[in-house]
Amino acid sequence: MEDGEKYRDLMKEWCEADGHAGTAADRLREEAYFSPRYNRFSPVRPSGLGQLHIGEGTDSDRGNGIDWRKSLTDCDSINETTTFSYYGELEDSGLFSFDTEFSAEETVDKHGRIVESSVVYETPVTQTFSAPDGGDIEIEKITKIETSRGESGNYFTTVTTAGGDTHKFVTSPDGIPEYYEHGYAFRYRRGVAR
Repeated sequence: MEDGEKYRDLMKEWCEADGHAGTAADRLREEAYFSPRYNRFSPVRPSGLGQLHIGEGTDSDRGNGIDWRKSLTDCDSINETTTFSYYGELEDSGLFSFDTEFSAEETVDKHGRIVESSVVYETPVTQTFSAPDGGDIEIEKITKIETSRGESGNYFTTVTTAGGDTHKFVTSPDGIPEYYEHGYAFRYRRGVAR
């Protein structure tokens, strides 16, 4: 076992022992709310985050869209949170393209709930998200996705594209897409497109 892996395992145990990351069961419940389904991602845990467990890294392609992902852990005893920092590659190469590198972070509170997350892609990517009406929202040329949990418990996500366009999502604490907006021209509330 490498020294980096020993350190990561010790940090993870320390964070869990002090309750800064919630229990493994808490984190698994949270992941279930925001896991990819039917090739659609939740804006809260987009590509780079959603394919693996919170805090998990991998050195090899598991056939889930991640080629590899390294994970670092930082516990904040004052705020009682744990931040997991990642860097890796998406398995999205084609005949004349390479895998997309990314860097990401997600912070969980002492109950294992996601507080915030962010992903930055080295080259723009296309992702499909769940829409409030149960359909699909495909966004092309994504370079950055940032999410934070509001006081109500809802998650507010901004997706930024290479052209500077922003797409906004609101997701309920149990992973249900409630609202989508792209500019002022298109707004989607649960069950209604405007």
